[in-house]
Amino acid sequence: GDGNGEKSMNGRIDISRFIDRLDGCFNRNDMKAAREWKKTAEILGRIGYHAGEIAISLDMLAHLTFDRDGTAYKAESLLDEAWEYINSDDQPRDGNYAYVLRKYAPSFDYFKRPDEAEAMRESAKEIYYG
Repeated sequence: GDGNGEKSMNGRIDISRFIDRLDGCFNRNDMKAAREWKKTAEILGRIGYHAGEIAISLDMLAHLTFDRDGTAYKAESLLDEAWEYINSDDQPRDGNYAYVLRKYAPSFDYFKRPDEAEAMRESAKEIYYG
């Protein structure tokens, strides 16, 4: 591997193993975790086809930023960026996308963005149930 994850058989970075490793960092709620989530978003962005996972990384970074600083200003900026990735034309509208929407809609509620949260839930429902 290159320190950013493990290479899979086809030479691509195995993002799921990398994200699993970072979940442990998040629980420590420290600056290292924030750096790791930022790094995750940057790596996924370079790869270019993981818009939902980039949004997840930005969401986690928003929570870390808010928990550390106690202000929503930086977190809001990160959520704005996550929202752009969630709605990216590059993001396939499939089961994984619906999962991302349902899993992270509560974050938008938490930061008092109920319209976006509801749009996420409705889009997921449409994918799941047609």
